[in-house]
Amino acid sequence: MAALPIVSFLQNELADCTKEEQVGREGIGLKSFEALETTVGAEEHVLVLFYAPWCFWSRQLLPEFQEAAQRLRHHDPPVHLVKIDASADSHAQDKYEISEFPTLRFFVDGIGHEYQGGRTAAKIIQWVNAYLDREIEIKTPEQAEDFVHHRVASALAIFSPSSSSKKGTGEASELTEMGGETEGLFKKAFKHSAQRHSEMHFGITESASVIEYIRSTRGLKELKAPSLVVFKPHDEGREVAVWNEPVKALADYKSIDKFVLSHKLPRVVSLTPDTAENIFEDGRPVLAVFEKEKDRDPQIEAELKAVADSFPSEILVILGGSSHQHEKRLIGMLGGDPDDEEKFPLVRLFTKNAAGSSHFHPTLKFDFKGPLRRSPLGKFVSDFLGDKLQPFYMSEDAPEDHTQGGLTTVVGSTFSSLVRDPSKDAIVEFFAPWCGHCRKLEPVWREVSALNE
Repeated sequence: MAALPIVSFLQNELADCTKEEQVGREGIGLKSFEALETTVGAEEHVLVLFYAPWCFWSRQLLPEFQEAAQRLRHHDPPVHLVKIDASADSHAQDKYEISEFPTLRFFVDGIGHEYQGGRTAAKIIQWVNAYLDREIEIKTPEQAEDFVHHRVASALAIFSPSSSSKKGTGEASELTEMGGETEGLFKKAFKHSAQRHSEMHFGITESASVIEYIRSTRGLKELKAPSLVVFKPHDEGREVAVWNEPVKALADYKSIDKFVLSHKLPRVVSLTPDTAENIFEDGRPVLAVFEKEKDRDPQIEAELKAVADSFPSEILVILGGSSHQHEKRLIGMLGGDPDDEEKFPLVRLFTKNAAGSSHFHPTLKFDFKGPLRRSPLGKFVSDFLGDKLQPFYMSEDAPEDHTQGGLTTVVGSTFSSLVRDPSKDAIVEFFAPWCGHCRKLEPVWREVSALNE
């Protein structure tokens, strides 16, 4: 039977998982979800490789990962590299949201961070070294002057002046609001946040003279330690943002993350080749507005800034045209046609998949129809955050009877519900009607599908 090679392939691939589980476990392999949980919880720095033995790219990465593990054993502070066959452990896949193989994730004090480096031993080591050395210590007003004048946003964590910097100053004690245990937790939380936002500069200071310099030059006379300040050269008239939440919240890296997210990029980001990478690495859902250059409405940017101010850490707002190649590409990815002038201005809200090869591709898209004013746009965003919107799909009409003879026909609007159904497995053929190889495969595919009836 023509279908037997496909059936045999599937059976062999599934059987090989158990065979290859034994391969390459020397020194850093973990055999269970429980062992992974213990390691991540016990060690300060752990880089985990979630792999599948049958995956070609996993097999390519394993020797590079092994070499990096051997060389990082002597790192200061110690970095532990471990690997786990996540294809054989559904608990690990679910807990750590592993959607593709291989996936690398870096854990600092049990908190996971996305790995964004290369796939060779040298690149892994380079990324780890850079990742663990993110905060610059600001000791003098001159250093502070350089730090706050970066072209990108900079976050400065202010701690109680050290005992040496307090000597000879009458004001140092006035600069301190709370210290001790809270500041220790703040330092750890700030470190986590610094490691999550590689496009920003992060600094720390315990210098009374630096704190006084910030107070006097930035009009922050009430600034006390501990605190957090973000300097925003991109936000004219609002260049400085000061932490205004309870001091105890500084001990929570999620609170710091929320504050940093609110200020690290302009309220409305212009879509350019230079800003595209920051937009897609930001992590927040994106409200994208595209206008035809000849029809630009000067009021739209002000309306969008008002929307951004209402949801500062929840969404990122971007504004672009339709004539440049990078704009056309994104419009196409979002299901639009850059040449169809009747569809502009075009507004899409989209989420992003921050993993692996899908990093620069939108995953869910939502279409907005209405006037580009703060009230309807704000309601649109609010409905999205409340999970009240239906995604927009480029799709053929779904067939009335989508399964016939064991073969299911899937279109864009039904792909998620049919293929991603967690109660069953699916093997999908993506084909083109004009493709000769696809036409040749069709009778074989129908023969295989009949086995499922």
